[in-house]
Amino acid sequence: MNSEIIQKKQTIAIKDGLILAIGSSDQMESYKGKQLIDAKDGFLMPGLADMHVHVRMNPIHNFKLFLANGVTTVRNMGIRDGSHDHVALREKVSAGEFLGPRYLITGPQIKSENTSTKAMVDTLMQEHQENQYDFMKIHGDMDEAVFDYLIAEAKKKSIRVTGHLQHNLPLDKSLTMDSIEHVEEFLYAVHGQPQTNVKGGFLEQYREQLKLLADDDYLNDIIQKVKNSGVYVSPTLTIYHALPSWVDDREFENLKRDSKIKYLTKKVKDKWLSDDKNPYREDGFPLGISELRRNGVLLKRIVKGMHQAGIPFILGVDAFGTVVPGFSVHRELQLMVDSGLSNYEALETATINVAYYLNERDKRGSIEKGKDADFIILSKNPLANIENTKSIFGVMTQGQWLLTDILLDN
Repeated sequence: MNSEIIQKKQTIAIKDGLILAIGSSDQMESYKGKQLIDAKDGFLMPGLADMHVHVRMNPIHNFKLFLANGVTTVRNMGIRDGSHDHVALREKVSAGEFLGPRYLITGPQIKSENTSTKAMVDTLMQEHQENQYDFMKIHGDMDEAVFDYLIAEAKKKSIRVTGHLQHNLPLDKSLTMDSIEHVEEFLYAVHGQPQTNVKGGFLEQYREQLKLLADDDYLNDIIQKVKNSGVYVSPTLTIYHALPSWVDDREFENLKRDSKIKYLTKKVKDKWLSDDKNPYREDGFPLGISELRRNGVLLKRIVKGMHQAGIPFILGVDAFGTVVPGFSVHRELQLMVDSGLSNYEALETATINVAYYLNERDKRGSIEKGKDADFIILSKNPLANIENTKSIFGVMTQGQWLLTDILLDN
């Protein structure tokens, strides 16, 4: 993932979870391994990352879905997700006591309710440092002075902050975070015009923003501000493109025949495949199927504009409902390509871009001597067709070689 090339007929030697050497077969004859992985005619590339997950299902089951789909790094976005101790889970995975992808975690989701004062921010900062959370995530709108204080304190303490745009503040404020979650957020935050200046509530602001986004100059101004800020963006296109399948009657019925649905728990299926329990099936849901589809096209347009401007993307899915963890990463890659990225550029969002974002360029993100042995082997070339990322037959992570079929069968 340093350049768009394929190095043919290479052999890799791995020791203690690190890449010891890379070379042609005759150059590598002196290395005698305890285990030989025959990957002839396969394509080896770095493991994929999903930087926006919510592990609510049984972690054993959830993690196998990630690994079987070549996802070797995930970032969980809520410390209260499920009933798990995410701090302990992270440590067990790191120590090799629990099979899973490398596990990064955020602390409590930050909203005005739990951070309405600077004193509450101080308490949150203390909890963050005591638990060594990897990130802070801002989820809801905050008071401007408290938001500014949180960002300033986070920078002092070298704490990474990600989150949703602040709908009640000018865009420039949100761009002081390290990354933005969901390109969908740009449908809701009126650029330079806080929500308090828009008559009505959230729905009215969203409708106002759609009108403004039809103006190329307006959109380009937003894109340039994002570019100048240096912020990373995690588009999470998959989850928005799943909404029509919950709202449209025909698509909703087709969901029940999707072969991947079997990997969801009974509790999840009972809720999200039910007309009565799926919240997007409720009477009065404000967005119709045609509006959702138009918005899907608009989101791709925004992603294309951001990409052309050079704004860095990191892949995230935000899988919930009937969007199956792991499998949905390949859908996100396809949507990136559909938005104008090349196959190689889409792969960058889940590999080398993530390494840059995490300041781990010397350890991860590409296949190089001295880096972590964190990779997947495909039977088909993903540069020829992005769907070929699905052709995984093995994963190397945390010092273990895992076969995809075995992971999905257990």
